[in-house]
Amino acid sequence: MNKTVSVIVRTMPDRHNFLDKCLFILSGQNYDDLEIIVVCQTTINNQDLSLIEPVLSRWSIFFAKKIKFIHHYADFDARSKSLNIGIDNATGRYLSFLDDDDKIYPDHFQVCISNLENSTSVWCFTDCDWAIYNKDNQLNYRYNIFHGNYYSFLEHLTKNFIPIHSFVIDTYRLEKVCYFNESLSKYEDYDFLLQLAYKYKPCYIPLESTQYCLRADGSNTNIAGVENEAVIKMKKQEWKVAGDHIKNLKLAHFGWWALEVETVTYSREDVFYYRNLCASYYNSLSWRLMKVIRGVLYRVLKGTQCPPDKIPESEQEARWIMEKIQSSFSWELTAPLRVVTRVFRFITKKNRRL
Repeated sequence: MNKTVSVIVRTMPDRHNFLDKCLFILSGQNYDDLEIIVVCQTTINNQDLSLIEPVLSRWSIFFAKKIKFIHHYADFDARSKSLNIGIDNATGRYLSFLDDDDKIYPDHFQVCISNLENSTSVWCFTDCDWAIYNKDNQLNYRYNIFHGNYYSFLEHLTKNFIPIHSFVIDTYRLEKVCYFNESLSKYEDYDFLLQLAYKYKPCYIPLESTQYCLRADGSNTNIAGVENEAVIKMKKQEWKVAGDHIKNLKLAHFGWWALEVETVTYSREDVFYYRNLCASYYNSLSWRLMKVIRGVLYRVLKGTQCPPDKIPESEQEARWIMEKIQSSFSWELTAPLRVVTRVFRFITKKNRRL
């Protein structure tokens, strides 16, 4: 029986270092039956691929099946076409996608295939970590942003929360093969997945098994992590145009109601939960004590003022801030004070009832 996972990896000739790490990560998967399909877009006719070929040769011995390598030419961002070429060349029952600079953890395919085999779902997805890398390709910090406890198509219509490498499709359960919209260079995976999810509800796996990498050098399309103001401004405009385009596609795919649901919040968590948590903590006694300690440390170690308290505009940022605070040394240091405060409040409340 065919249990092969066809992993479509898209890359470009000057991204051989990313591809090298990508194939290293795939070689460490606990699921052995993999078909690796590397699709490389060249932006120049007859572009030199000499940097890619040694990478493929080095890692091919670590896979039971020979790595398939396909390249095509386009003088524009043809990332969707790369994915479609990969689909046409895939022979595995299961289909997965991976950009050369993102990561999947060793148990990802093993867990996904096991869950698909024990369900009637056409596709499944897992949670994903966000990782911010600086200009020297060093990891600054990592946090989980794609997290929840169920799947809602209505929520999916309002939020793009499933990265392209976090899902696996069982093609044997599909009525027909799905393809990506080649007019899209952004949101192509979101558009693809919404159409799939409209027909087939996924199996959600509450496991962080993938990593979405954001880079300060601006080498990926996402704005988060970018430090250059000019690049940020340019990307914001590009994403605005892409956002308008995806709204029109939602309207075309699903009808008028697809845009109406954006006026209603469908969330895996209370939409203001982490922002309210930030506000509450900033007003607490333990935070005021912590600010004094942090202020001294900033002046001594960095020679600057401690940054002011700021409640972020998005739940995603607020969640990251709270996770960072709760994993800090100062949080542990002020833990006894929080315990004493809770006990005092409990006793006070009890006395009032009496």
